[in-house]
Amino acid sequence: MRREPSRHTLKEGSNITIRSLSPQDAHAVVAFMLEIYTTSRYMVKYPDEWTVTPRAEAAYIRGALEDPHRVLLGVFHKGNLVAMGDVFEVSKRQRLSHRGTLSLAVALPYEGRGIGSLLVETLIEESKKMKFEQIELTVVTENKVAIHIYEKYQFIPYGTLKRGMKNRDGSYWDLLHMVRDLEG
Repeated sequence: MRREPSRHTLKEGSNITIRSLSPQDAHAVVAFMLEIYTTSRYMVKYPDEWTVTPRAEAAYIRGALEDPHRVLLGVFHKGNLVAMGDVFEVSKRQRLSHRGTLSLAVALPYEGRGIGSLLVETLIEESKKMKFEQIELTVVTENKVAIHIYEKYQFIPYGTLKRGMKNRDGSYWDLLHMVRDLEG
């Protein structure tokens, strides 16, 4: 699904644009995700596991644009991709299609500037337009900043998967499942 661009001023005064990603953004997306997997310890992939090519990413983005139950957004600052967010149907099966899954990532130099909150708010709005009745996400329990943002937007924890993610050093992280009702 395509979303029209919107411009926003962050709390420190800089301007950003939130818009649907396009296939022309594929190179920037591949580079951005490699940066995220390199700098964020809470992602499910290590940098060496990110092997997506720009051609494959362009096809993925085209698919997202054609799907009426998915929105894939980029946040741009001075023309650079600095954050991404996504909401999509949990399943095409009728009994599960009322549920959406939310994910997002913000580049490390842009954390703490309100981009995560703005992106969550935008993804909630888009979820309502797609007629989702609830949206869900999973977050590492140690990621307190992300959990704080999700709680600010009325996401409620509904379970913890102990040892849900195993790190290469043999340690584990628990995963917190959260949900937000969109009808209430």
